[in-house]
Amino acid sequence: EDTETLTRLTTEKNSLQKKADTQEALNKILESIKQEKETKTSEEEQLTKQITETEQETGIKREQETEIRNKHNEANKKLTQLTTQQTNYQQALERRPQVTENITEVTNDINLLKAAQQQEEEQLTELEKQGVSLGDEPSLNEERDQNLKTSASLEKETQERNNDITESREIIEKTSELRDQYPDLAEESERETFRIEAMRRATILLDTTRESIMAGVKQNVEKNMMQFLPTLTDNRYNRAQIDEANYRIEVYDREAKTWRGKGVFSGATQDQFSLALRLAFAISTIPSSRGARPGFIFLDEPLSGFDAQRRTGFIQLLREDLSKHFDQIIVISHIEALAEEFPQNLTLDSGRIVQQ
Repeated sequence: EDTETLTRLTTEKNSLQKKADTQEALNKILESIKQEKETKTSEEEQLTKQITETEQETGIKREQETEIRNKHNEANKKLTQLTTQQTNYQQALERRPQVTENITEVTNDINLLKAAQQQEEEQLTELEKQGVSLGDEPSLNEERDQNLKTSASLEKETQERNNDITESREIIEKTSELRDQYPDLAEESERETFRIEAMRRATILLDTTRESIMAGVKQNVEKNMMQFLPTLTDNRYNRAQIDEANYRIEVYDREAKTWRGKGVFSGATQDQFSLALRLAFAISTIPSSRGARPGFIFLDEPLSGFDAQRRTGFIQLLREDLSKHFDQIIVISHIEALAEEFPQNLTLDSGRIVQQ
C-alpha cells in the first residue's frame, strides 16, 4: 500500500509540476501581450498627434480627404479625355494629305463614270434609232439563254454521233475479221461438238459398265463374305450385305434379329468382318479367264487382334476355302505360333532372310 501511495503521489506531483510550468509559460505570454499592447497604444497616440499637427498646418481635416480624392480622380479623367482628343486631332492632321489624295481619286472615278454613262446613253440612243428598246432586254436575254442551251445540246449530240461512228467502225472491222475466220471456227465447232458427243456417250457407257461391274462385284463380294464369315466367327454370323448408297458392311445379328452396321461390334469382331471383306473382294476381282488367274495371294498381318480361337478359324479358312482359289498363300505375321501351320517358313530381320 505504501508503494501504491508513493506512486500515486509521485504522479500527482508530476502532474502539478506540468500545470505549474504551463501556468508560468502562460504568464510570460500574457506579460508579452501586455507589453505589445502598451507599445501599440503609444504608437497610436503618436499617429493621432501627427495627424492633428498636419490638420493644423494644412487647414484640411481627415473628413475632407475623400472629397479631395474624388475631385482628383475626376480631374485625371478629364485630363485623359483631353489627351485622347489631342491625339485624334493630331492623327487627323497627319492623315489630311492622304484624305486629300483619296478625294482626288474619287473625283476622277466620278468623272470616268460620268463619261461611261454618257457613252452608254449615246449607245442606247443609237439602239433606239435601230428599233431596239430597253423593254426588249428580257426577251433578248431569254433568247440568248435558249440559244446557249440549244448549242450545248447540239454539241452533246454531235459527240454522241461521233462515238457511234467510231464504235460502228470497230464493229465493222471485227466483223470482217470474224467473217474471214468463220470457216475455221465452223470446222472447229463441229469437231468440238463431235468430241463432246463422243465424251457424253463414253461417259454413259462407262457409267453403265461401272454399274454393271459394281453390281456383279458387289454380288460376288457378298456371296464370298457369307462363305467366309461362319468360319472366321465360329458360325456366329453368316449373312452379310453391302449398302449400295455408301458401300458400308452390314451383318445380320441373329440375336437382335436385325441388320447392323460394322461399327457397333467389338474391335476384334470388326477385324474379322474386314478380313472377310478383303478376302471376298480379292477373289471377286481376280481375272477368271484361263491363264490370267494369279496363283498366289499375300496376306500382311491378317491376324492382328485375333485370339487363339479366331486364329484357328482363320487357318481353317486358308485350308478349306482359299486353297480352292490360290495355289500358294503367303502370310506375313509376327505370331511365331503360326509357323507350325505352314509347311514352309522364312524368318526376316530388317528385311533380310535369317532363317529358312
